[in-house]
Amino acid sequence: MLLGATCTSASMFPDRVGRDVLGGVVDADFYASPIWSDIIQRFADVMDNLKANPVTRIDKSLEVPVTLNHANTK
Repeated sequence: MLLGATCTSASMFPDRVGRDVLGGVVDADFYASPIWSDIIQRFADVMDNLKANPVTRIDKSLEVPVTLNHANTK
């Protein structure tokens, strides 16, 4: 939870908050910048991994094994 959310709840319910503890720290640069900046490379890595290592799963609607690979991923 971010500090803003804690402050908001403390402001909304001041009679219920005795002390407030910051339980974690958010890297401000990471929070302010888009976390998807490397999404194209991450997607390419996933597709390369599926190409090298296809995944077999059971299709629940058909109840048959289906191979998930880079060619049939949407």
